[in-house]
Amino acid sequence: MCRECVHHREPGDRCRELQRERLRRVYLFEGLPEPQFRSLLDHMAEVELEHDQWLCLLGEPAKNFYLVLEGDVALVRTSADGDDLIVAILGPGELFGEDLMYCDEPVHPLSVRALSASRLASFGCERSRLLLEADSELALKVLRTVQRRNVMLLEELEQLTVQDASARLLSFLERQAALHGPVIPLRFPKRVLASRLSIRPETLSRVLARLKDCHRIREEGGSLIVADQEAGCALCETCPARHWGCPGPRPEAGEEEGAWLRRTA
Repeated sequence: MCRECVHHREPGDRCRELQRERLRRVYLFEGLPEPQFRSLLDHMAEVELEHDQWLCLLGEPAKNFYLVLEGDVALVRTSADGDDLIVAILGPGELFGEDLMYCDEPVHPLSVRALSASRLASFGCERSRLLLEADSELALKVLRTVQRRNVMLLEELEQLTVQDASARLLSFLERQAALHGPVIPLRFPKRVLASRLSIRPETLSRVLARLKDCHRIREEGGSLIVADQEAGCALCETCPARHWGCPGPRPEAGEEEGAWLRRTA
């Protein structure tokens, strides 16, 4: 029983109604003809995970793909040294593994671990593949998803190569702010965020402290808040944190971008 309908007289019906509405909002299922959509619901299962529980491991046979209904899960790649690298953090409404429908003998390319108590919807790859064969638009949506993720991974690879820790954090927060607004809840430990950004936890702590000092971000009530980038910073003239991502004060009238570096060097 989900939390939203625990007080309703007929929670089963309420759950099914909410679940149907939630699934219809998932872009992959938008526009799916009603018979196929009903078939998808009829063969859907739910999976509940406890905090830190593994759903699957790299290389295991993959029979299902998943939609996050509640909580957060991490897609994890383990290095040859045994270190876990978090490739992505997914929350409610996000899918993973649907591209495996195209594989004849699919295996999980990443391990999946719950970052909090989580509830997932599970869909069988083999049966869903029949939907792809019957609906070309659905097949195109899956291909577009794969293409978008490839672009995102290439962008991330570039960031890991050329950006320092501060720039990676700011890029991540700015993407989250663009999607969800400037207040970004920290729903998981900061060590998880550090792994997601491929930096050490102690480095993340230093970066957060310096970005707070120069007012790029602030932390309130368990959330990070991205500052107005047009506001400037009264401390930037002397603040050593400018090399950790702070752009410095806005150029004066007629001054070229970056001249503040020469003025304050």
